[in-house]
Amino acid sequence: MKRALTLVLLTIVLLLNGVLLQAQDSASISQDEDRARSDYLFQYANYAEAYQAYKTAKETYQKFSTITAQKEAVEKTKAVLILRAEVLRTYLQRLKLRLISKRQLDSGLRESEVGKLEATQAFLETHKANVEKINSLAEVNAESGRLEREANSISDLSYEVLGYVLIGEIQGLEVRARLLLEEQQKATEAKDRSFEEGVSEINRKLTQVRVTADRANQILADYQSGKTKTATKGQAVYQAVQAEMRRAKTTLKEATQLIKELKNL
Repeated sequence: MKRALTLVLLTIVLLLNGVLLQAQDSASISQDEDRARSDYLFQYANYAEAYQAYKTAKETYQKFSTITAQKEAVEKTKAVLILRAEVLRTYLQRLKLRLISKRQLDSGLRESEVGKLEATQAFLETHKANVEKINSLAEVNAESGRLEREANSISDLSYEVLGYVLIGEIQGLEVRARLLLEEQQKATEAKDRSFEEGVSEINRKLTQVRVTADRANQILADYQSGKTKTATKGQAVYQAVQAEMRRAKTTLKEATQLIKELKNL
């Protein structure tokens, strides 16, 4: 039962990621994404409740060490292991749908990341099926440890995908800004020097946004290729991408404001 004490750690990490994901959500998300978010929160609430029952059963078994207490401890641990896997699976489903919605991302890259998420989800389904067959504390510890050995990989993958979600969001906003600029150019009949200079400055800023997004993509590519993976955790890579995207977002706001100002030129 000692190993099961670490049950909650991985889920807490991904709950924090879930907060990050929620912060990235746009005002309008698809029904599938909204459903996935609800599923994740529902399963996490179930997990939290089951974890308390597990703790009680564990303490009873440690105190009395009876066969009845042992059986109860095994059953409660099985329940919390299954729900832990379900929390992770629904979290990854939500993350997958968020990634798929970023249509400006390179399609091959997006499909590759989706494949990684689905492979991890399949692993979690197998883990749940294995837990269902458990009959002893030794099996509990063995199967729990199987998932815990994958904890860092799952966490790193989630941060990796979150990075691509951020990049995809910025790329989508940049494309929209370029469309707004084109519309404004078509709507303006008299294009004097000030107007052309304004357009040039906007294009410069939008190019800067694209370069920043490319730089963020390279950070993730280097991590995936192993150039930085041995020395860098997925969370640190995500934070580096996040910093680049903050700069890109600031530049985008400046470009969007300049597009609005073109009407007055």
